[in-house]
Amino acid sequence: MTHVSRPVDQRRFALLVYIRRSTPTMDQIIAMPAYLGIDPANVRRYVERDLQDLRETGYLITVDESERYVLDDSTNIHVDGTGVEVGILQSLLGSKGKTRPFVVAQQGVTKLLSSGAVTTQAANLTIHTPRGEEGVRIAAAIQLGKRIRFTYRAANSSEPSVYTVEPFRLEVHFDVFYLRGYQIRVEGSSSRGHRIYKLDRIQGKVTVLDDDVTGSLDDSAMTDLSPITATVRLRCPLPMLSKATSVTRDADGFEIVLTDIDRSDLYSDLMFYGLDAELIGPEHVVEDFESRVRHLAELGKEHHG
Repeated sequence: MTHVSRPVDQRRFALLVYIRRSTPTMDQIIAMPAYLGIDPANVRRYVERDLQDLRETGYLITVDESERYVLDDSTNIHVDGTGVEVGILQSLLGSKGKTRPFVVAQQGVTKLLSSGAVTTQAANLTIHTPRGEEGVRIAAAIQLGKRIRFTYRAANSSEPSVYTVEPFRLEVHFDVFYLRGYQIRVEGSSSRGHRIYKLDRIQGKVTVLDDDVTGSLDDSAMTDLSPITATVRLRCPLPMLSKATSVTRDADGFEIVLTDIDRSDLYSDLMFYGLDAELIGPEHVVEDFESRVRHLAELGKEHHG
């Protein structure tokens, strides 16, 4: 893994600011103080590598007809700090960055926190970092509207294959990053359709291609990981009450409706509270939860058998 030193970070930041403000030519970039001391025979290669690094981390830098470098800010991701998963940020900032995407993510989070508003409202914090190291690179491709290529081992295959995909959205489910996208090719052969990819099954680095994304996300094609609405019966007051959009109280306890919640969070709460919380609807969610419980029970039998 490549460690990004502070001088290199400072040089690339200086380059980014210079391009944003001055739309310089290559000769003007080479003349920057940041590149003084580099062997003239190699300095152009350093600049090109720095430009590539900035592009890979989400900055759309192009060359116009006058051979000037231009930063296109029109596709920037606008970040809303409201309701940020603070546990993820804590884990990210509390770790030592060892890869370039990780360091860039730390820098972005620092900027986000420095401009964020503080609230005294209590929050439900989960201290974890979702698995899937290539999320930052994929996020950059989504921002740039570019296709990606990666080596991936599907759940139904024992061997990895090379996939070409149009990326649309990154999501977190069951403590893992998932990519929603449109599959273009597998091992060079056409294989089209909307798919979900689990990022911790990606092997090696994701390559951002020059090909533009031409499609768009079809939410109706993939619903298994979408937020759900569920009805739960509580036999005593539990913290789940604070998440409810509707509460009905009777002699046996509470019947609550939870709207647009993450399936994994709901299942974790149900497992934690045991007999004090019963999932009663909708039917397909109840069936899914019960099948998972049965699967866990079978695993327990195999372990102790």
